[in-house]
Amino acid sequence: MPQTAHLFGQDPIVITKRIQREIYDTTGINASIGIGPDLFLSKTALDVESKHSNSRIAMWTYEDVSKKLWGIGTATEEVLHGMGLFSLKDVAKTPKELLIKRFGKVKGEESYHFSYGIDESRMANKYILKSISITKGQILLEDCFSHNKLKMLLLEQIEETCFRLRSFAMIYNYNSNFRISSVLRPVNFAISSIGIPFLCIPRINWIFPCLIPSSNPSSRA
Repeated sequence: MPQTAHLFGQDPIVITKRIQREIYDTTGINASIGIGPDLFLSKTALDVESKHSNSRIAMWTYEDVSKKLWGIGTATEEVLHGMGLFSLKDVAKTPKELLIKRFGKVKGEESYHFSYGIDESRMANKYILKSISITKGQILLEDCFSHNKLKMLLLEQIEETCFRLRSFAMIYNYNSNFRISSVLRPVNFAISSIGIPFLCIPRINWIFPCLIPSSNPSSRA
C-alpha cells in the first residue's frame, strides 16, 4: 500500500472499507479482507481472523505471528511436537539449520521464514503452468443404476468439457496432444477411469463398457 498511498490514502483500514463498499455496491457480496506487510500475512489474516470478525477486516503485522497463527498440517505438527516445538514462537527461536536438517532445505527454510511472517514472493511474478487441466464434475442426488441414464450423464460431461476446450481456444489442429479421462466415483469410493486421445467427442457406447463392465451386477439397468 505505501506505493499507492498518493492515490488512495495512507490508512489501510479506510482504504479497505472503501474497497468493501465498492464490492458490495457492485455485486452485493460482503467481502472479507486481510491486510499484511506481505502476501503470506495478508492471506493468513484473511483465513484466520477476518472471516470471523464483525467488520470482516483483519490487519496483521510481524508482531502478531507468534500470537495468532498456527498454520501447520497435522503430520508436520506431530514432528514439531516431537522436537519440543508447540507454537510458531518456538519455531522462530529454533536455529534454521536444525529445521533444514529435519525437513529439508525448502520446507525447513519456509517454516523458519513463515514463523516470522516472512514471504518474499511477489504478485508481479508470473507462474507458468506446465499443463492445463479442464474438468467438469457432477454429484448425483441419488444412486443411479440405469445404463442409459449413466450414458447420458457421461455424454453431457464430455460435451461440456469439449465446449470448455473450444471456449479457451486451446484446440488448433486435429491431432492436438489432448486426452479425455472419464472417471466414475461410486459411493464405495472405488474409481473406474479410462483415458483416450482427444480427436473429437468420443463415442459414448465405446467408452461406457470400459468404465462399467456388463458383468457388474450393480451397473445393470
